[in-house]
Amino acid sequence: TGKGVAGHGPVPRERLFREFYGTADAVLVPSRAEGYGFAAVEALGMGLPVIASRRDALPEIVGDEGILVEPEAGVLARAMEDLCSDRAGAAERGRRSRARFEGLFTRQRARRALGDLYAELLRCGA
Repeated sequence: TGKGVAGHGPVPRERLFREFYGTADAVLVPSRAEGYGFAAVEALGMGLPVIASRRDALPEIVGDEGILVEPEAGVLARAMEDLCSDRAGAAERGRRSRARFEGLFTRQRARRALGDLYAELLRCGA
């Protein structure tokens, strides 16, 4: 790990939210392959800027609010340095991250979308 960067193995969920997301300035998701990207969604929900790999579902999850890069050490390091050197920009990305989460990933949004799907299926006679 480098200055200001910590690496950890698996962490229990309650500790993750309390100790990690709660004290983080940003979240890095450097995946080379990512099925869904729960860490990115959780970070958005916590209002944190997200630096993520331009792979699989991550671009769709973080959208323009995130910083999408290739999962290469030098590229990731530059993205972290750029984000850390612009505190106002990072704070704005964090606000936009939370707004994205509220618009796309809340339980209420999922229930509404599922209800709409069921209603559409019933109208179609399925």
